[in-house]
Amino acid sequence: MIERNIPRDLEKYKAKFLGPFTKRQIFFGVPAIGLAVGIYFLTRNAIGEFSILLAILVGGPLMLCAVYQPYNIPFEQYAKIVLVTYLLSPKRRLYKCESRYDKAFKQIIEEQRLQELKENKKNKNKDKTVTKKAGSSSAKKRKAFVSKNPEHQKV
Repeated sequence: MIERNIPRDLEKYKAKFLGPFTKRQIFFGVPAIGLAVGIYFLTRNAIGEFSILLAILVGGPLMLCAVYQPYNIPFEQYAKIVLVTYLLSPKRRLYKCESRYDKAFKQIIEEQRLQELKENKKNKNKDKTVTKKAGSSSAKKRKAFVSKNPEHQKV
């Protein structure tokens, strides 16, 4: 009887396409190796030992996409997440909530505040008219008193 190992977690199982390699490894690995070897042979006479470094810099990211899967997601998705998180998004995120209830609540509060301001202006105008009348009669009384008693006149 033939025995076969079955993985316990089926999500981790990768179907083999050609020998021990998956479709993903072949799809990214063959171009990575081809580019690296091609760049090396095309540039080794022109730039010397730096052609190896250039070949690794060009073929390396493709090879990472073929083999490396951090947190069980493909490397290109992981690289996109890292770029957006650390380079494109702001370091400090401000919480801003714009709900229609909040807008309506602010509008109601603003209307109440304007109404209170109008009422305060009316009350102040009434107080000014009352004080003017009282002030004018007291000013008349003071003038009459000073005219009768010149020693109390301001110097």
